[in-house]
Amino acid sequence: MRIVASLSPENIATLMDLLKKENISCESRIPSDEIGLETTELLVPEADYDRACDIVENWQDADYKSKLQRKCPKCAGIDWEPVPDAHYEQADLTVYRCKSCGSLVPMQ
Repeated sequence: MRIVASLSPENIATLMDLLKKENISCESRIPSDEIGLETTELLVPEADYDRACDIVENWQDADYKSKLQRKCPKCAGIDWEPVPDAHYEQADLTVYRCKSCGSLVPMQ
């Protein structure tokens, strides 16, 4: 197993859900060193590490964008998650889903 992220427990839980949706097994653990109790590590199998890194990076980018830019046109929510879909990628679209109402919105 290899560490793919070290974040707060709430963020790790969100990432675990995303990875499980992509059929990537994962586990969390509290680090044994003195990083602190507010940090949790997310581990994935070595074979899935590169894919998991991409998902974590996309999630971080989406989280950053949602805090800075866009409100959902349906519910005015600002909490987004990326929608990984080969069809969107082939069309050069980056699509996010509103975590509040589920609306899909393309973002730049």
